[in-house]
Amino acid sequence: RTWRRSLGLAALGVLIGAGTGWLGHWGVEHWQLGGALREWVAGQPATTEGAAVAPAATVGDSAPAKPQDPAAVAAEGAAPAQPGKRTESAPLRPDAFMGDRRRVLSELLARWQVAVAPGVSTDLCVLANNAGLRCRGGRGTWNDLRAQNRPAMIRLRDASGKVQYGLVSGLDDTTVTLTLGGMVGRFPLAEVESLWSGDYLLLWRLPPDRRVLIGASSRPETVRWLRRALVDAGVPVGDPLSGAYDTNLIAAVRQFQSQRGLTTDGIAGSETLIRLDQVVAAPDTPRLSAAPK
Repeated sequence: RTWRRSLGLAALGVLIGAGTGWLGHWGVEHWQLGGALREWVAGQPATTEGAAVAPAATVGDSAPAKPQDPAAVAAEGAAPAQPGKRTESAPLRPDAFMGDRRRVLSELLARWQVAVAPGVSTDLCVLANNAGLRCRGGRGTWNDLRAQNRPAMIRLRDASGKVQYGLVSGLDDTTVTLTLGGMVGRFPLAEVESLWSGDYLLLWRLPPDRRVLIGASSRPETVRWLRRALVDAGVPVGDPLSGAYDTNLIAAVRQFQSQRGLTTDGIAGSETLIRLDQVVAAPDTPRLSAAPK
């Protein structure tokens, strides 16, 4: 009986060796075969040390494969992240929204629907004047820009100290919005103020005759335009159809100037016309926004 058991075990060993070679030929891992045999011989679950073992695939199994999650497939095929390397973009600084004077002024004109053709060397403020607009330069603070409520080009210095320009398209109590080439950036006022010289340039729309002063010597149609604009601003002017620059109109201009904190001389100069344009501007007139735009 002992020799029969020994012979049986030897035969079983031969069969195991042959089976292992055959399954290895079909791509089944040797550890899977050994684990299955241990389970079959000892009646114990087959495991590997420290981890659960996935069941081996059965050769010739016709069961359909379980669909894979597309997100998991994409993640599996993605390149592994490099330790310590950031994948998100770093926040842009104001320098990224600076450009030379001509480029930034061209973008300011575009907001007023004035296109600058490539290769044109004409001064851009001349092009603005031809379109019924006027460049107005000044030096001031954020409050001055808020009061005028128009997009403005400001003079800046970049990190290297080079003079550059930025386009202010939005302004609120704590932030300023700069735009350039389709990019929009919103920054704390103090961050940009440290780079700003205080110099700015903005555009405003001229009266129909494109003059920057309306007074007693102005043409009747220009005077009538001024009367209509003052009426739209809520200031009484007497006869709104009169073309005369009379005492009623002078009093109306002074009233408007007083309301806006201007010198009350009764003459509609550039400051008065700019403030009047802010009140009665056409709907498509660009303005400073409180949010990025």
